Amino acid sequence: MEPIGYLLVLNVILVMLLKKRKSIVPKLIDLSLVLLLLHLLFEVTRWLLFPIYVVVVTSIFWVKPKSKWIGFGLNAILLLTLVLSMGLSYVFPLFKLPETTGAFGVATEKIELTSKGYPLRIWYPVKQENQNQEKGVYYETFGSKNDILGIPSFLFHYLNQVGTNASKKSTITNEKFPLLVYAQGFNSIMVDNTALIEEIVSHGYIVVAAEKNFILNNYGIEKDSLRVVNAEIQKELIKKLIDVVSPDLVFFYKEILTVLGRTNTRFAHHLDFDTIGFIGHSLGGTVMTSLGKQVTNAKAVINIDGPIDNQVLNEYSKPFLYISSFSPDLSDDELISKKIPVDFYRNVKSYELEAVELFFKSNMNDSYWVRFKHASHLDLTDMPFVIPLLKSKGYDKQLGHKIKSELIVNFLDKFLKKSEKTLVTKNKEIEWLKH
Repeated sequence: MEPIGYLLVLNVILVMLLKKRKSIVPKLIDLSLVLLLLHLLFEVTRWLLFPIYVVVVTSIFWVKPKSKWIGFGLNAILLLTLVLSMGLSYVFPLFKLPETTGAFGVATEKIELTSKGYPLRIWYPVKQENQNQEKGVYYETFGSKNDILGIPSFLFHYLNQVGTNASKKSTITNEKFPLLVYAQGFNSIMVDNTALIEEIVSHGYIVVAAEKNFILNNYGIEKDSLRVVNAEIQKELIKKLIDVVSPDLVFFYKEILTVLGRTNTRFAHHLDFDTIGFIGHSLGGTVMTSLGKQVTNAKAVINIDGPIDNQVLNEYSKPFLYISSFSPDLSDDELISKKIPVDFYRNVKSYELEAVELFFKSNMNDSYWVRFKHASHLDLTDMPFVIPLLKSKGYDKQLGHKIKSELIVNFLDKFLKKSEKTLVTKNKEIEWLKH
């Protein structure tokens, strides 16, 4: 919640506590009205704060009940409502993404490839002086999603009021840029790594992401299985995602590349289709790893903590960067301190890493594996900014974003722009497993 909102809540509490001070209450009520007006005019209003507005109006027009017990009960209900609303606004806060550090400004817009009806978001470099003052918002849904990461999607509607570093539609810099395709994790949204994408684009890349709504039953997946803390059920789910969902998504992104190459958008002559990179998180990393093997002009692939399909283990000729979350070999105390179910996590994570380890035994040329010591699976997205309570203990979201972005930009520059940047750097937050 923003400053005026906090002042409003404090003033309402004073009104409720000082009802007997008839000389003070009218002034406090007038102040409540002024603060409410200022809040509505100058700060972000969102559904999480509606209970506060109800309490404000109720406190202003309060009629003292005849029974003191009824009055006490109503006061308690109003206070609990305030606490609940403030708690929700803390869990789902307004946030600011880290500023970009590259030479270019960043712009973004939605495009729809009409021949296929694919909703896409594209981020592209612009000259700093050409950036629009009006910034794009973090999340605009193209349609209804039942949930995001297992959380009801309506809780995230306020994200269309959270600004980003990218301006709305601007004049793209007049040159060609390497094309990157980003794929989000299963049950996530295409903007779940916006901070990373904006940083990449500021260094001279065009990034495209797509939204694909899943009908789980089509893949033989029951919705309830996504939330079950059972290692065998989760391993079976991972196998279905790799064997059934991933091939469908590989086809989906191949079609997007085909249509992008054929459609005469205003971006067409700025896209360097001879220099393509793929990047994905979780299932998106699985998909991009497989796609990278199939697309001949792919020059670099980045998998952020996603399983690897056994079908791509051998003869993988593309430069490859694997970024993983903390190790399953952490001590019981460390995992418990991070609120991780010990046996469940070790079992599932070890299962995921089996194919990763085989991949690096089979493919050593231009292949890199770096592990974040304190980052959980979701810490490698924007989730530490969106829902700070989900951040893993010991993980610094600002520092983690900086390190992750530098690793990825250096890798892309090395293999897509043929720069001489040093990729393997020492940092106490990460460890290099293969390089």
